[in-house]
Amino acid sequence: NIIVCGQAGVGKSSLINMLDGGRKEVAKTSNDIVGCTFKSEPYNVTAPSGRKFTLWDTAGLDEGPTGRVKASAAISNIRELTRQLAAPTGLSLIICVVRGKILSSTQKNYLLFKAFCDSKVPFVLVVTGLDDVSNRAMWWEQNESYFHRADLFSDGHACIVSSERRRTEKAYVESVKEVFDLIERTCPRDPWKADNKSWFIQTVVNVVGVLVAS
Repeated sequence: NIIVCGQAGVGKSSLINMLDGGRKEVAKTSNDIVGCTFKSEPYNVTAPSGRKFTLWDTAGLDEGPTGRVKASAAISNIRELTRQLAAPTGLSLIICVVRGKILSSTQKNYLLFKAFCDSKVPFVLVVTGLDDVSNRAMWWEQNESYFHRADLFSDGHACIVSSERRRTEKAYVESVKEVFDLIERTCPRDPWKADNKSWFIQTVVNVVGVLVAS
């Protein structure tokens, strides 16, 4: 199980569609700031190695089906998803999707997911919106410090081209490989499974700390 998180409009659904091979639009995409998803939706994908993953397209703190929602509602949704995945089947990885510019809500989303998992699940960053960047590796070298200043540290990253209109181009194909390589490299075979009672207590402590700090 892999959670795909991020704000509305950053390209979470486009990422899932490209990992599915682009054969069909398995996850609805949107360019609107309010996004398409609120409830977390599962999508099954298979890596070139044959390893199977379930990706959970998850709402950001400001997303809803018809517009912005109270942060408490989205936080509750994220917390319930994490609890469900961690208890019976486990949670292996969290992909935080960012579209270039880092906002305060980007940092809060990141910190809240870390808090819910008690920092025991690997985190990776996938940066989208780089379709017109000729050298994505250099872009990361030039911008990595900004992520660190915002306390966005990860176990790995991928800077990608995910626009459907670029699907036949080399950069898009390379991006698919880069993301799968990132997932294979950072996704442990043994998922994290939380003890419900101790997890809940620790989560409350962690979340309160994030909310007070923000």
